[in-house]
Amino acid sequence: MTAISFLLLLLAVSTATATPPSYRELPADLPCRYGSIGVRPFAAAPDTVAVGRVSLHSPADSAGLLQGDRLIAVSSYRVRTPDELSRCIQSFSPGSTLEIEIQRQQQSLTLSCTVTDVRRLYFLMGEQKTHPGIPPAPRHRRWSARVDALEKASLNLISRSGANAEHSAFLDAMADELDRYAGDCRLRDVHHALLHPFKGSQIARELTGEFSSSPNLETYLAAA
Repeated sequence: MTAISFLLLLLAVSTATATPPSYRELPADLPCRYGSIGVRPFAAAPDTVAVGRVSLHSPADSAGLLQGDRLIAVSSYRVRTPDELSRCIQSFSPGSTLEIEIQRQQQSLTLSCTVTDVRRLYFLMGEQKTHPGIPPAPRHRRWSARVDALEKASLNLISRSGANAEHSAFLDAMADELDRYAGDCRLRDVHHALLHPFKGSQIARELTGEFSSSPNLETYLAAA
């Protein structure tokens, strides 16, 4: 046996007996920092998560994730269900970088992906007109940029009560409703309020004069 043949044999043996990567188990108690990457997963084979949809111009899209990719781990945390993937990503702060390990057509890949949050994700899609519906108006930009005490307190309450999954599902459902809003800017205002329910008081104050309503309702909204 030549030296080259011997080396090739050693390489084949070491590859066949290589230890598979070890992953950390996802903790049961994770913080919620409202991270998002713009991917909609679904349960594939047992203990497997696959990509069902990637939002255009989202961090997932920029990282190179494709529909059908199998998601194995996120920053060394093994993810087996869509809920685990959602909780894992939401535990990272916007601006963080994730290492996402995937399988694509029997090939293992690792992709780097920057975390954003749901508000910035949908706002970006609206600005670039890649999300169906009416693009944001200047008032929507003001509302998105401003976080008041009521919104902070409400988000903290959601985090402490463990309702993060329900809140995320609510936001996903409201995003899908954009398809039905056609060209009515008032419905775009409603959509924005639904996506950011804790901004309701400031939104109502600005829009009070834009709707026909009874004097009692106007007085109520003005005092909100």
